[in-house]
Amino acid sequence: MSTVLLADDQTEMIELFDAYLSREGHQILSAANGEKAYELAIRHEPEIIISDLYMPSITGLQLAKRLRRRSHCSFILLTGYPDFDPAELLDAGVGSVLIKPIDPKAIVALVKSESDYFDNNHKYTRKRRFIRRTVNTKGLHCTIESSTYSGPAQIQNIGMGGLGLEIPEQFSGALPAIFRFQINSPKANLVGQAELRWQESRKNCIFIGCEFTTDTKEKLLRQGLIGRL
Repeated sequence: MSTVLLADDQTEMIELFDAYLSREGHQILSAANGEKAYELAIRHEPEIIISDLYMPSITGLQLAKRLRRRSHCSFILLTGYPDFDPAELLDAGVGSVLIKPIDPKAIVALVKSESDYFDNNHKYTRKRRFIRRTVNTKGLHCTIESSTYSGPAQIQNIGMGGLGLEIPEQFSGALPAIFRFQINSPKANLVGQAELRWQESRKNCIFIGCEFTTDTKEKLLRQGLIGRL
């Protein structure tokens, strides 16, 4: 499990995410402004930082820039404004972006996915990093086609890097390393392949985290499909 630093000037947001992430076994640090978050990040070196974009003293983007050369953490930015420059965020060291309103389950799935990028020395692996713009999953329908499971899957989160899915508890096997998926929405359709990163059984379902294959990522970037879903 990881040490996660939550930075937000809205206490209720910190308390909500703290409750969900603590339940998963993560150690939680919290800060109500950017300066305090910077101090905690330098002192404790958390593996993952989840920060609101607009906070007192310094913004989440400024915080990411300050920490880029001093920390190997995964930086997740929260914002209510969907219009941003991916190149600017990537240059600042931001790895993922979540658009408000945010489902706490999406936070849990994303933190689980980000934790998988750390090696045994807890140094963040920046290979194959993409800015992940997580979209509202309401109205999205996903199906999986593989040798072990073919059927519907509920989308927990989706972005430029990959997606988190929930599949029925009746499925008790393991997905193959690479599987095919299709996502349909009223505006666009996405067909591609994904690589399985983790699979975890829960009380009434199974959660899986996966990363898009290189060809699928290139298709997303080329056609701008994430923004149209």
